Parts: sequence; structure tokens; C-alpha cells
Amino acid sequence: MSKERVGKKVTSEKWGTENPLQAVVLADSFNYRFLPITLEKPRALLPLVNTLLIDYSLQFLSSGGVEQAFVFCCAHADQIRTHLQHSKWTKSNSPLEVQTIISEGCLSTGDALREIDSRSLIKSDFVLVSGDLVSNMDLEKAVREHKERRQTIKDSVMTMIFMAASPGHRTRCYQDDLVVAINPASKGRLLHWQRTKRQTRLHFPLDLFSGNAAVELRYDLLDCHMSICSPQVPQLFTDNFDYQDQDDFVRGILVSEEIMGNQIHTHIVKDEYAARVSNLHSYDAISKDVIHRWTYPLVPDVRQEERQGAYSYSRRNVYLHNTVKLARDCHLEQDVVVGQESSVGNGTTIVSSVIGQRCRIGSNVCLNGAHIWNDVVIGDNVGIKKSILCDHVNVEAGAKIPEGCIICFGVIIGSDCKLKPGSKVTLMKSRDETIQACGLGDGSLGFLWSSSSSKQEDGTDVIDEVWPADATRCDSESSDSSSDASSRCISPNAIQLGGEAGDADHNVFYLEVVESIRNGIAERVSVDNMILEVNSSKHAYNIAISDVPASILRAILSGPQQAKHNHQTPKELLTYSREALEYLSPLLQNYVKSLESQLQLIQSLEELAFSNETVSVVFMGILRSLYDSDIIEEVAITKWNASPVDSGNKDTYQHHERMKKQAQPFLLWLEQAEEESSSDE
Repeated sequence: MSKERVGKKVTSEKWGTENPLQAVVLADSFNYRFLPITLEKPRALLPLVNTLLIDYSLQFLSSGGVEQAFVFCCAHADQIRTHLQHSKWTKSNSPLEVQTIISEGCLSTGDALREIDSRSLIKSDFVLVSGDLVSNMDLEKAVREHKERRQTIKDSVMTMIFMAASPGHRTRCYQDDLVVAINPASKGRLLHWQRTKRQTRLHFPLDLFSGNAAVELRYDLLDCHMSICSPQVPQLFTDNFDYQDQDDFVRGILVSEEIMGNQIHTHIVKDEYAARVSNLHSYDAISKDVIHRWTYPLVPDVRQEERQGAYSYSRRNVYLHNTVKLARDCHLEQDVVVGQESSVGNGTTIVSSVIGQRCRIGSNVCLNGAHIWNDVVIGDNVGIKKSILCDHVNVEAGAKIPEGCIICFGVIIGSDCKLKPGSKVTLMKSRDETIQACGLGDGSLGFLWSSSSSKQEDGTDVIDEVWPADATRCDSESSDSSSDASSRCISPNAIQLGGEAGDADHNVFYLEVVESIRNGIAERVSVDNMILEVNSSKHAYNIAISDVPASILRAILSGPQQAKHNHQTPKELLTYSREALEYLSPLLQNYVKSLESQLQLIQSLEELAFSNETVSVVFMGILRSLYDSDIIEEVAITKWNASPVDSGNKDTYQHHERMKKQAQPFLLWLEQAEEESSSDE
């Protein structure tokens, strides 16, 4: 802390109404989570549902009454400045005055705010946001509450914005999970702040409870990385050079509150939307939120002033620009956006995907969870799943791009290339990373990218870049002999545990259940707590209670954590599932209560055995474990054995008969046990 300010409490400015509401937009993320994309383009200029992220942020500020915004740029500052110069924000009729501030030497949020302070740009209370924020909240209301609070609590230097999002909420990511303590009696004053980082046990200081009459502990909040700040906030960053980011600032204020007197308060968004694109998980999740209209009016068919032409909106969340060309027999199933002057060929199936401008999609292509940016060309018989394809990418015929891949600007993926999941292909090279030249198919152009370090600049592990699962999905393990990519898509009649095909929320719910089950068994978590976790996820994704038992059983049969990488033998799976069912029997009994629900659970086990050979081998053993754990009764097993199956579906009929035949020794044992019981009576 500088000598001239040591021991001094930062005082409030003189109040006045003549100063316009200002905002500082941090157009640099100061991290590497979108590498290698951000070697060529800053995160603020990445498209999300065909609109650049910085335009979402500026539109939100303009709608919220902000009159002057300072866009702070570091990396790729020239690209951001050029975009703003040609955008509506610099036109004479723009309601928002935008100024670009360039300082390439800044390495953190703290450096940026110290630069803002040195230029004396802030005149009164201002809004601090990142350049990748998507929000439709009532900003004017939050600013008004902040100013009214500061009239009575002069020491309040910041109001942090949180969105209510329970565990299991699609937009939440474990890296952003936090626990906060709030004093509701003092207008939402923040008392404690802690990132959980997947911890199962948290510790709170005793004086947190002894020094406050009322304390709310909240784990259901999402940090929006948006704050309403007093003019003293940049000064505090200048005084404390060890403040590098928001977390440092918040901890510093809370620790020194008794000495300095400064306080932080909170504003919680409940029925509105506010979230930041902080990693690949949130990029995919917020894209779905926009498509599902949670961000209204920030949706494609309303935001037409920035586009030539307009989007139409139809059922199942399909958005089409009026210049799109579609082949008659292509299938746009659900959650699809197709941008200006793009075309889609014959036999192509698209689900949960966004296609940008001037893209050419060939015939018999399967796109599932794909983010296709501008000027992309995709050849015939291509399969792309849960991946990002940047501008000017060319994917030749027959190539397969599995989940988690990033194909950077200008890359060419050769014909019949089969990438590994999570591959990153680029034309660029950084001194901190390594690239590997390798075969990407005939006529390819690009290199496989691999990180030389698994740590972030703050020492934490790089986030797992895994895309949330969709219920309707392409089968990446399909036969190579099939040239029809649409045949690689699971049909609506295919077996789907935990919901109908096409409902993405069911499989996201399943992922939450898997994590709860595995962690619960490994750490011996109370079954009552696990019930609360499952119920929380069920409500978050609006899952019917009849679908819950199948997801729990499927999660148990997925095996322990290490089974994701080491294939389990039937014996290992049977041993694990017996122990798990014995321990988790109260969990399943909580949802399996009626005869009908027991029968549905057996049918779910049978369906899973249809698609999983290991489960098929141990079908009878798992069925008996369900019986021994008092989850299903003999009458349900007998009814399942006697139930007919439609013989019109040959595969299903043969599988059902095979499972019944495998279960005959157990059924015979049940019959004999019942006869012995009757004779004893």
C-alpha cells in the first residue's frame, strides 16, 4: 500500500447527478482457457449464436442506462478497435458512447484497473463487466439500489452481482463454484467468500457466526463477474499491487474490513439472466441458454438491427436466416441456428448446433452439438460432434470430428480423417505451447496442438474441456463401411436411458447423477445427502421422477471413477455393482416404491444390457442384487418374465428372450424358495 494512503480509509465522493453512468468493459480475459483460438482472435470477438460476445456486453450496458463505456484492450487490441469503429456503437445515433483504451502491458484485471485509475477516467459510480458477458437483467435497478445503499452506508465500495443457480444448473461449472456468507440484516453485506474447487468439506471462521445476528450461507449462486463499483475501487487496486483479480480484491476487503471499514454488498438476480463465457463449458451452456430464450430479448430473431435480413423462429427452437438454403430432405431436429447465406445439403441431420454465415454443409452430414463459425465448408458424409470449427475451416468428405475438438482458423481437415476426442488443430504456434505435425488426411493443412503445461498462470489445473452431453447424439464408434452419415445418428426409437432422445437436459442430469454416485460411494457420503443432491439436479433440469431410477442405475453400472479409462471385466463390474447397490439401496428405494416403478427399473436394466455387452453378461447377477437389496420384489420380476415383447422388432425380441433365458436360474430359485416357504407354513 502506498505511503500516503497507509491507515487512511477511502472516503466517498461528493454526490451529484450531473455525471453520466459509466462502465468499464474488460475485453481481455487474462487467461488461456480458449487456446489456441485466442492466439488469433480475442475472446471478446468470438461469436456466440452468431453474435460477437462484446456486442452482447455492450447491448446489455446500453439497455441498462449506461451512457459511457471504456473498452479496455490488451491482446489483439487492433482487432477490437477495428470492430468497434465499424459497429453501431460508434455511430452518431448510438445511445452508448464507447471509447477504446489500449494498454498491452497489463497482465491482469488488477493491472487494468490501476491503468484506469492512472488516467482519471472514472468520475462517479461505474459498472465493471467482462467483454464476454451475456445478460438481460435490470441493470438500472441494481445501480439504483447500489447508490441508495451508499447514501446510508458510505463505506460500501462495491455491489457484486450473482445469479441464483442451484447445483446442477446447466450454466454452472465446478471452476466457478463458490460459497458465500451474506448478512441479510445489513442489506446483503458480503461476510465470507470462498471458491470450493470441488472440496467436500469447507471451514468457516467462528467469528463469522458470533459477530453477526443473522448469516446466510449460499452455495446456489453463480458469480456473474459483474460489479457496480464506487470510484474508490480503482484507487484501492492502485494502493494494493498484490490485488491481481476480483478474488484478491474481495478477500482483501473482507480481511481488512475492521481496519479500513470498506464493505462489499450483493445483488442477486433471480428471474433474469446473467452469465460470463469463462471457458468451453460455459460457452456451450450459454449458447443453449440463448437458443432456449432464457436471455430474451437477446435472441436471434429479435436482434435483427445488426444483421442483413431477419431470422425466423419455429418450434423446437429452430432459427433460420431468411437467406438460408435447405435441401428438402435435410433434418433440423432441435436447438438449431443457421446463419446468413448458409446452405445445407441432402440427407444432413443437425441437432443442438449453431451454423454461422456463408457456410456450406454437404450431403449426409451429421452435426450434433457443433459450433460452426463463418465461411466454413463441410464435405459430404462428415460427422461432427460437440466441437468448435472456427472461421474458414474446410472439412473434406468422410472426415470424423469427435467431441471436444477445436479446429482453428483456416485449418483443412483432409478426407476420411478421424481425429481423437479433444484434439486441437491450428496453423499457429506459441512459445509456451508445442505443436505436432501429423497426418490429418489427404490435402490437410494444420497441426495438432498439445499444451506443454497442465497448469494455469495462477497455479490451478486447466479446466476439463468436456462438453455437456446431449441426449440425441451421433455414434462416433459406427462402422467405417457406412458412408451415410445420417445413419450414424441414433434414431428416435433408439434406447435412451433417462429420457426421450432429443432432450439434452436428461443426459446433463445423468452426468450430475454419475458424479454424485461416484463421489458418494468413494467418500461414503450419507445417502440422505445424496438424495438431496439428486433431487436438486432433478428440479434443476425438470426431470420426471419416473426417469430418476434409470439414471441412478445407469450411473452405478458405469463403474467407479477409474473405470472411465480402464475397461472393467464382467466380474469387476458385478462386484462393484453389488457393493454399490447394497450401500445405495435407500437411495433407489426413495424413488422405486410401486410395482410399476420396479418393473420400469428392470426394463431399464434390460435396455442397458442391449447396448452394453459387459452389463449383458452380468444381467442376472445385477437383477439378483436389486432383489437382495430390497429394491425390487419377486412379483415385479415374475411380471417382467411373463411380459410379452413386440416380435415385430427382431433385435429387441431376441434380446428380451436372451435376458429371460439368462435369468432362468434365478427365477427357478425364487420359485423354489416360495414353495419351501409355503410348505413351512
